[in-house]
Amino acid sequence: MPEPLTPIERKIYQFIVDHLKQETYQPSIREIGQKFGIRSTKTVSEHLQAIARKGHIAREASRSRGVKILGLNLSTETYSVRVYGAVRDSNPMLDERDVEGTVELDRALAGSPDSFFLRVRSGVVDAPGVSEGDHLLIEPTESFEDHDWVAVQQGGTVRVVRWRAGSGAELEGAGEGKSPICVLGRVRVVVRRLRAGP
Repeated sequence: MPEPLTPIERKIYQFIVDHLKQETYQPSIREIGQKFGIRSTKTVSEHLQAIARKGHIAREASRSRGVKILGLNLSTETYSVRVYGAVRDSNPMLDERDVEGTVELDRALAGSPDSFFLRVRSGVVDAPGVSEGDHLLIEPTESFEDHDWVAVQQGGTVRVVRWRAGSGAELEGAGEGKSPICVLGRVRVVVRRLRAGP
C-alpha cells in the first residue's frame, strides 16, 4: 500500500489527477509550480520524486510530463475519496497516516474532490442514528445552511452537530471545552454496511 503523503504532496497529487481527468494529459513541472506558487522547478521535481517514492506515481524524470498515476480510476465522472479510519487525540486535524484507502465516488455524491470518509469508532462520533462501523462522507466547506449536520473535531473527539445559521459559528450541542473546535465540514452521507446474522 502506498505511504501517506504530506499536505503539499497530497495537493500536488490531486492537481495532477484533476488535470489529467480534465485535459487527458499531465501538467508540466512548470504548470505545477505556477499552481502552487513554487518558483523552482527543482523543488517541484523533488515533490514529485517524494510522491513517486511513496508509491502514488511513476516518473520519467527526463520528460516534463512524464508522470503516470498508479492504481487510480481516471474517470471524469468520479472523485477518489480518502477513507480515514481513526482520529489521533494528539492532532487537531485528521492525519494522512490514518488514511486506510480510497473509494471512487460519483462526483454528484461526493460533492467535492476534498470530500473524505471517516469511519466511526466507539465513543468517537456522537450523533443520532450513527453507529460504530458507519462511514460519514464529509464535504469540507466554509458555508453551511441552517440545521446542516456538521462534523466537528475537538481534541481527539469527532462529533456531528447541527449548524445554527443565525449565530455564525455557534453549533448546537458542541459543548464547552478547553480545546479549540475545528469544523471538518458538512456531513453529506452516512454509509452503513448491513450484515446478515447476529
